Amino acid sequence: MGRLLGAYLFLLAWAGTLVWTIYESGFDFWGWLPRLFGPTLIAVLVVLSLPVLRRQDTVRPVSRGAV
Repeated sequence: MGRLLGAYLFLLAWAGTLVWTIYESGFDFWGWLPRLFGPTLIAVLVVLSLPVLRRQDTVRPVSRGAV
């Protein structure tokens, strides 16, 4: 939906995944890899999209009108 809140919620979920990974596999890199590789790739894309989402969040049309 293009809202900034969704990006922050995903990054919060990623942080929870990081905590869960440390709890489950300790500090073993090879144990981290399958648990964090995919979510980290998505998190990088989310972080890169934050400036666009911030711009959309500040610029709102005056009135949407009936379609």
